[in-house]
Amino acid sequence: MAVVTKFVPMDRDVLFSGAGLSEQEMATAFAAFARNEIEAAERQNEAALGRAVAHETAVDGVRGAGLAQIKARSIVVATFDLGADVVTWTYQEAVKHAPVLSGAFRRSIRVYEDGAEVSGPDAVSPNADEVVITSVAPYARKLEGGAGKKYMSAQAPDGVFEAVAALAAKRYGNQAKIRFSYRSPTGGASGLETWARGNAAKRDGGAAQRRQYQRNTRQPAIIIRFR
Repeated sequence: MAVVTKFVPMDRDVLFSGAGLSEQEMATAFAAFARNEIEAAERQNEAALGRAVAHETAVDGVRGAGLAQIKARSIVVATFDLGADVVTWTYQEAVKHAPVLSGAFRRSIRVYEDGAEVSGPDAVSPNADEVVITSVAPYARKLEGGAGKKYMSAQAPDGVFEAVAALAAKRYGNQAKIRFSYRSPTGGASGLETWARGNAAKRDGGAAQRRQYQRNTRQPAIIIRFR
């Protein structure tokens, strides 16, 4: 996924010359060279972001291959994921901050990629522009509280999504634009959808029902924007 950064991301090609070495000597020297280059990239990313960045190494097109697999003329690609853990960490924090009674609220937390629900943070595409983390529980707004309203649970005195959005923005603000807002996670079979339609049906007139339905489905959410 594209990321917003305070440094310049780059694709870097490094060539290794093993002139005068045997095939085995070249493979050994190349492996050491690749290891040093990858470690240098790790240090650069950590210095820029203030934390370690996960990466995957591919040797001759084999993803996850170790550097011990390097041959004299291998091609080694190290891919550093500067964006994926933003969603995973934020989702996990939302789950962790969610108050627990039966566990239903934690299970109600969903991930949406560019408007469509995905199975979880690991399913978010590298090409996503926007990720929304929210809940499909009808009582999510009550748990969030805010704007002069009392919070519903003593386990979450500062709410859930707004608090986690602030934490995520502080941690990943140099990679993505993260904010708290409200979104309508509709279109799926959920408790929120059932309640929202049933409650809206009590209104007189189609226009009034549509307005009520829209209000009913507005849920507290964490918005993560990648550019």
